[in-house]
Amino acid sequence: MLTPVADKAKPKRTRTNVKQSKFGCFTCKSRRIKCDELKPTCRRCLTSRRPCAYPYGAPPGPAPTCLAPNPSLPQNRFVNLICKVLVQGPRRSKNDLEVAFWSHTIPQLTQSIPSVQAAAAAFGASYDAHVLRGNQSSEAIEHYTRALHLVLLDLSSLQYGIVPCIVACLFLSCTEALQQRLDKGLLHLQGAFALLRSDLKLSEKAIMNMEQVSLLLRKLDLHSSTFAVGRAPDLTPLPIPTPKALLACTPDQALFRILHPCYHFIATASKYRYVSRRILPPGLLIEQGRHLADLKQWLSRPRVTETTLGNEQLLVLRTQCLAAFVHVANALEPHESAFDDYAPEFQEIVTSVETLLHHADDCDDSNGNNGLPFFTPEMGIIHPLQFTALKYRHPTWRRRAITLLQKSGREGPWVGEIEAAVASTVVEREEQSRKSSEIVLEKPRQVSESSRINACWVVEYIGDAGDYSSGARTRIRKVKAILIRCYDIDDMLRGSVEAPNEYPWRDRTHWAGWEETISVPHNSPLGSCPSPKGQEASCC
Repeated sequence: MLTPVADKAKPKRTRTNVKQSKFGCFTCKSRRIKCDELKPTCRRCLTSRRPCAYPYGAPPGPAPTCLAPNPSLPQNRFVNLICKVLVQGPRRSKNDLEVAFWSHTIPQLTQSIPSVQAAAAAFGASYDAHVLRGNQSSEAIEHYTRALHLVLLDLSSLQYGIVPCIVACLFLSCTEALQQRLDKGLLHLQGAFALLRSDLKLSEKAIMNMEQVSLLLRKLDLHSSTFAVGRAPDLTPLPIPTPKALLACTPDQALFRILHPCYHFIATASKYRYVSRRILPPGLLIEQGRHLADLKQWLSRPRVTETTLGNEQLLVLRTQCLAAFVHVANALEPHESAFDDYAPEFQEIVTSVETLLHHADDCDDSNGNNGLPFFTPEMGIIHPLQFTALKYRHPTWRRRAITLLQKSGREGPWVGEIEAAVASTVVEREEQSRKSSEIVLEKPRQVSESSRINACWVVEYIGDAGDYSSGARTRIRKVKAILIRCYDIDDMLRGSVEAPNEYPWRDRTHWAGWEETISVPHNSPLGSCPSPKGQEASCC
């Protein structure tokens, strides 16, 4: 008689000789798979886009900057470098969730997702070459090319969801921004915006709350708009909360809900600034008043006191709100002298940043400085300082703003050292008409309306051996900037066209535009200097 199969002796299962842990995440335990116990999200949950939670008493995970398995490899070296820069850089306006995103989620993604790792390596190689003054331009190109290939593959399949693709796009955008190829950097950023707008409805599987990602991208959207004068943000503004709902939002959530429509308004108003007042749409003036009321509402929150001086985020957010308030208030005002009436706002921007940098210096002295130049992708202090240095003509306060710009590092497309050099040149040109024997009055109105620079922007970055965009050299030595000045603003308005005008300075009758080559850093002391002969000619 045959023995039934069930009666046959089965081989006894033995436990493999691996270390067992009681502190794996709940998801891996329910799936009966090995958990690597990375915090806050393990690799298996990260790649499968599952929720990850640990039992009470689970030990903390390893430091995020020590995740690379072999730091001697060039790619891992650059990944570790950029993770260190993002973790140890200045906080500026980041909230707690964004700090955790850059210091924990990003290092995990760089070790789990090949496209994110390649994009981080390209970012790190660009930082090494163009910020640390290394000579790795060919290596940076290789990493960048590989990252583009892997990101395109991920975009075609969305194997890991949209968040890793968004992060990779942000890294590629920062890679271009560090090389001052800002048009290409904007294309990568717009790719991240397109992913955010997509109707893929993967938010329930996303590795982090999509509302957090949305707020981060809206901040970066505003960042690019403040850098490109007259350019509206790409993302559609969200409805502004009611005053009661505004108090329930975090300070940065409330402010950026307000700032987004403000900069859309500024872009629209720029076409009407130098035209006859008769053609101003009434709705534009109503919209201006509404935005000013919203900004005042946010500024009415408790002011910075001695007990909140260490709150870097609050200090930075106030400077951004003050700069937007002054900008919106004067968006339709053609006279540059109108900015002189906003001395309290400009002075608070300067004193707040001085407090911030003084506190940061004290922290560096107590904790030690890692020596890496500052870089943060998000909005910070450079735009408010640059706006103050250009528009507030008080000789002392604008020089204090320029001094702070020189210490402010890099924020996305903004380079504090470059903005300080350009602002110094503007100050020289505006103050050159004052005679050396004249008593210097501590008032901004000492600079006449006809001497004021109405607009300026950089058109070319020059390295050690010519055009910086060629990639032959890594260090920016000079920039070429366009400066615009109106001879007689009132006469220009009387003869202005009865239609919106996006480029009024093309009228050579009332406007002068010229190109200046400016050294970086700006070496000459601020003061009176003669205007170069034949320089004021229309070039726009």
